[in-house]
Amino acid sequence: MLNGRAWGNSIWTDFKDRWNGNTYLGSYSTGSFMSDWTFLGTAVTNQVSAISGSISGQAYAHAAAQSSGVQHYADWGAIPNTTNCDILVGGRVLSSAPAPTDGFGPFLRRNANGRMHAILSGSNTFPRSQVTLVSINLTNIYNTSFSFSWSTNTWYWLRVNASGGTLRAKLWARGAAEPSSWDATWAPFIPQNSSGDIGLILGAGANSSQQIDFFSFCSDGNPAWGPL
Repeated sequence: MLNGRAWGNSIWTDFKDRWNGNTYLGSYSTGSFMSDWTFLGTAVTNQVSAISGSISGQAYAHAAAQSSGVQHYADWGAIPNTTNCDILVGGRVLSSAPAPTDGFGPFLRRNANGRMHAILSGSNTFPRSQVTLVSINLTNIYNTSFSFSWSTNTWYWLRVNASGGTLRAKLWARGAAEPSSWDATWAPFIPQNSSGDIGLILGAGANSSQQIDFFSFCSDGNPAWGPL
């Protein structure tokens, strides 16, 4: 319950305790990584920081430190393993890094057998013009994409929904109305259907840099809530 309105089964955080404890699993201090998340990777910056322009004045700031092509993961361990869900992520890719590449997005159903995810795709040398959807099952990797010209230093919302073997996604700039329809509805040849973790996938370049200020999850069939 928030300000007299019920938000179904949404569990969310804005990386700060903006709504007096009603973030349910939020409230993080600046200068450290989130206590109920687990990070996989090697980073230069990996902490909650005061960020001007973010929803609550704070965001999870991440800057990569790895070989190009290696993606990072931040797993929200407080959420039980799930198969079907709706996830809403708010964030931006910074241009301060020398060569920011694949931006940010949610992953879901992540386990030993694979995962599904969606991520902003592009770099200084490859047009920032699409969002890529991926399904990995054991050694099989399937992907598709939809066109969306995105920019660095711009806040976006990315909503991803998994239901059965179908993955759906939409992306829009903060301040604009959420699109009524999905940008992509995709049923991969062999989907990752097993239950698993949810969280963030971040970058694929040695110098990628992102800031995430909102993450929301819902598993009861309704859209994950967000302060849209």
